[in-house]
Amino acid sequence: ERRKKCDERQPVCLACARKNTDCIWPDNWKEPQTTTTFSAGPAGTKTLPPPTPPPAKSQQPNVLAWESCNGRESQPKRVSSISSSVNDIEANGFDSSGSSGSSGPSGPHETTPESGPARTPSTSISTSLIIRRQPETAQPSPAINHLPLFPKSPIGADNGEFQLLFQHFVWRSMPSMSVDHVDTQIYIGNIVPLALADDLVLRGVMALSGQQYALANQTNSQARRLGARSYSAALAAMRSRVSALATAEDKSASSSGTQVDQRPEALAAASLLLALTEATRGDRSSQHVNFASHVLRNMTPQERLRADQAMYRTMLKVCMFLCFESAVRELPAPLGTSKLAMLPDMPALAGHLWEAEARASAEELDAERGVFQGPFVRGLLAIPHLARLQVNDAVENEEERVAQLAAMEVQLTSWEPAKPNTGAMVRHVWKLWQLALLMMLYESPVAGGFWQVKRRDECFEQLMKGVELVPRRHMGFSMLIWPILVAGSCARPGPKRELINEVLTEACDTLITRAPTMVVDLLNTTWATRSVGASHARN
Repeated sequence: ERRKKCDERQPVCLACARKNTDCIWPDNWKEPQTTTTFSAGPAGTKTLPPPTPPPAKSQQPNVLAWESCNGRESQPKRVSSISSSVNDIEANGFDSSGSSGSSGPSGPHETTPESGPARTPSTSISTSLIIRRQPETAQPSPAINHLPLFPKSPIGADNGEFQLLFQHFVWRSMPSMSVDHVDTQIYIGNIVPLALADDLVLRGVMALSGQQYALANQTNSQARRLGARSYSAALAAMRSRVSALATAEDKSASSSGTQVDQRPEALAAASLLLALTEATRGDRSSQHVNFASHVLRNMTPQERLRADQAMYRTMLKVCMFLCFESAVRELPAPLGTSKLAMLPDMPALAGHLWEAEARASAEELDAERGVFQGPFVRGLLAIPHLARLQVNDAVENEEERVAQLAAMEVQLTSWEPAKPNTGAMVRHVWKLWQLALLMMLYESPVAGGFWQVKRRDECFEQLMKGVELVPRRHMGFSMLIWPILVAGSCARPGPKRELINEVLTEACDTLITRAPTMVVDLLNTTWATRSVGASHARN
């Protein structure tokens, strides 16, 4: 007997209530998140269920295929959202009969975890309009029991402006840089306590939030002035802190009569926040990242032990990631190769990270199941290694170079499994980065004849498939920009470039940053240059 589909957004659906039968979807309905649940602590925090184990297969799966990611089968089917127990707050904007995300009727298209339906390229005008009308999906911040929800301004700023930017930071800035709610909890749980204890870090928080708030309200002159004022105040506070630290080194604090905050972790955190602020503004300079790397590398052993260890590990990971983003000088291309910059700081930062993780307990590391887990960070180290091989291409022994390239491929294709209960969206991002890093390896000018063209094409097809499965209007699109940039640079004219344009257009509408716009401009310039070069070659 055919049964009518239950309404997943109510504790008991109306269809089952009329039939006086047990509803099969009661667990999918959660209480809307409120101020009470936000500040309630553990009672307001939901835990992810364990991921479904991959089905047994008679033959070994292809490590590049998406079927090997998160145990998902190749046949299209409806997949229930793993994080729906946490991120159901976006349901408040819909009526009970509407359809959005995973609540719509099951169709022939595959559904990606944590997001709703995957993107499916279509020439239908009605479908495109439906996609454009999708409301923005906001990832709620987790419950934090040790922080006040509305702290008073400790920096002498107008309390109304301070509350506006602080709440914007918690509810919009951090989720926009997070893959899922676990990353948001890690960032806010580490940054906000330090910000409320150190004025310089708080200035950095206000600068980042102010810039994003100004971009979200570009027609509001007061919002633009607030963003510019917050950024200027953060830069002035950074200059004052560095100047005070330099003065304190020349003479003791007792003789100067002033007590200078000499916590290097606060200085590094403020530098990373300013680096993110400049990236939001569209500035591609790396001076703040380099300064944060300098501070983290030159901390004394006593300072490393005194710092909050969870925050210290997070800063090392974020700093390594931001350093990596500046490594690519020229993107790979169908008829060209990538050019990479040397990253001498990466091995030192990685060494300090491994030492910090060795000091941590298994329970502490298990809680850090966001995107920056060990296998992901180790994968980033393949690019500095490849850059060193490019520089020494003329002097290195050919056999040794080929052996190192093969070892790098093995390192990228055999990542360790993610921690238990890792979100499905984190696994999806991991796969995109793994394939993008492999494309950088296959398009490298180092021993270009070593790689088979078939292997490179297979990797590119899987990368484009992953881009196609990116959830629509996902808040944490910042972590997807670089893989999409690599995919777009390798795409030839046709449907694949159209797909890249569609994805980046949606990102421009969702993110409160200029990064997607910069990627669009860079890809358009690259495509135009290569089109002119190809036409000249034909002539």
